[in-house]
Amino acid sequence: MVQRAKNLTLILYIVIANLVDAILTYTAVSDGKASELNPLMAFLLEANAAYFFLVKLLLVTLGLALLFLSKNQKLAYYALWVCAIVYTAILIIHANIPY
Repeated sequence: MVQRAKNLTLILYIVIANLVDAILTYTAVSDGKASELNPLMAFLLEANAAYFFLVKLLLVTLGLALLFLSKNQKLAYYALWVCAIVYTAILIIHANIPY
């Protein structure tokens, strides 16, 4: 039970970081200061910003839900830490973009 609580804390951080990443990516790309490197997300961003946000938030949330429901919560914990570190790095990159 304690492990699930730890995992839930990391999941909450990743969901918030994902949302901030989506907003900052949309802003930077719209202002011509950056480009989306993921081809699928770049296509969605050009096609319709609402689709970009919907798909980005749903895919990450689905992955996090699968990790939360995993029988091996210890392994899920390590995977969540990797995700949290990656999102932290992405947010640091965003911080260096002059908006």
